[in-house]
Amino acid sequence: MKKNTVKSAAFILGAAIVLSGCGGSGDARGSGKELPELESEGKTLVFYSASANEQHAYTVNDGSVLNLQGETDSEGKNITNFNMEPSEEGRLFVWIDNKGDDDASNDEAKIIMFNQDYSYAQDGNATWEYFYYLGHFHGDHLAAHSNDEFDFSNLTENEKAADPKYKAIQRLNIYLAEQNKIEQNLTTQFSNTGKGNVCRFQKAVNDDKTYYYVVSDSANLYKYDENLSYVASTIMTGLDNCLPNESGMSATEDGVLYFSSDTQTVHSIDTHNDGTFHEHRYWNLEALLGAGKTAEMMVGIAPVTGEDEHDHN
Repeated sequence: MKKNTVKSAAFILGAAIVLSGCGGSGDARGSGKELPELESEGKTLVFYSASANEQHAYTVNDGSVLNLQGETDSEGKNITNFNMEPSEEGRLFVWIDNKGDDDASNDEAKIIMFNQDYSYAQDGNATWEYFYYLGHFHGDHLAAHSNDEFDFSNLTENEKAADPKYKAIQRLNIYLAEQNKIEQNLTTQFSNTGKGNVCRFQKAVNDDKTYYYVVSDSANLYKYDENLSYVASTIMTGLDNCLPNESGMSATEDGVLYFSSDTQTVHSIDTHNDGTFHEHRYWNLEALLGAGKTAEMMVGIAPVTGEDEHDHN
């Protein structure tokens, strides 16, 4: 189904969270080469360039790369709902869908390709007109829903109440409101301590403890605990600025990954039991995607373990 053109609005959250997608066919770069230690077992990283209109999904476990601007994945499954037109400019966002229950074991990470100008803080609840696609894992492969599948304008109130996709958009907006509140609180923390402005942040669970990793506009990395109390800070090699549209973050087992469009590098940050953390290693993006490949944004998601297969008509 062809995606409808979305209308412009203003920025996802003000400083968005970012996180991913899936891979398969194309450049199977994992064969016979040492893979980077990204500490993200089972995860796929999605890299997107609005200026070049390119999207690539990098599978951490085997190093394979899938062109999300293509027609099919390695199994021949249609991926055209991911395709972006040259005139479209998006922003990757990861939504952790709690499925409307209290069972955290079935929470599912989903990619939303928002319009680059959309802002929950300024525009309020997201509707189908504010994004291009919603992507998530179906079994072990990544699939996408076109935005017009979430157009409920012709449904009655009773039909909306019974529509799973309508309920999903309601859950998405609850999540956006929660993330916006966290960002506001972090921004307050920053303004009170002279650390600059919040560029982006990422929640991660390391050793059963919840942390928020925050990158300032000068590319310094700060760590806060689940109560948003300051824990520690570090610097990343060769970085001196962060722009929301030109960066990305994703949680790992021991910390976070940070991507800088300015240097085209991916940085792995480790955290330790005593709360300290540091840059473990960093790689040029070409080491992951191949020579000549560039990006402006990055996110990452993994499939739900043991998730039931479901129809994707």
